[in-house]
Amino acid sequence: NDYIRLDVIAKEWGDKENININELALVELMRKHRWIDKEGKVYVIYKIEDICSDMGTSKSNAVKYVNELCDMGLVEKVQRGMGMPNLLYVKNFALA
Repeated sequence: NDYIRLDVIAKEWGDKENININELALVELMRKHRWIDKEGKVYVIYKIEDICSDMGTSKSNAVKYVNELCDMGLVEKVQRGMGMPNLLYVKNFALA
């Protein structure tokens, strides 16, 4: 599977003795904000305006950065239309 799936992450963590608290917090955020689709694939909603603000960059650079992540195979951008922000599906970095 090319995407990160929450059920796979949970299974892998269940096999380990030491779980990183930041990983658990991230999973809890995913569940709280419902950043998981019906197939269990993890996505992020990160508006271009927020990327600009967080990175201190222009809109054109923020769009370029997201497109570079897509080109490198690290994320897949899914456009939702109607003025809604895109979904960025997080790919499995080990396979990228």
